[in-house]
Amino acid sequence: MFFLISSYANADELSQWLNKEIDNIIDIYKNESIDDEEKFRSIEETINKNFAGSGIARFVVGKAWASASKETKKEYISIFKRHLALNIATMM
Repeated sequence: MFFLISSYANADELSQWLNKEIDNIIDIYKNESIDDEEKFRSIEETINKNFAGSGIARFVVGKAWASASKETKKEYISIFKRHLALNIATMM
């Protein structure tokens, strides 16, 4: 029973955190005094800080991940996160 209560509390905290992050980005996009580049940087920063991009990047690449060099993996994760930020910014 403790696990269920703890899981619910964690889910509630996660939901509150996610809503806060989304609200921050929306507020930035509504602010007409902030230029488009800064708006994009806010999305990119949020993704880089909070998003499990490396796990998803590994999944997307599949079996090729194992044979890639450390440098290639690092660069791919960076490019993958930027791609996500660009997609989200386009939707905004």
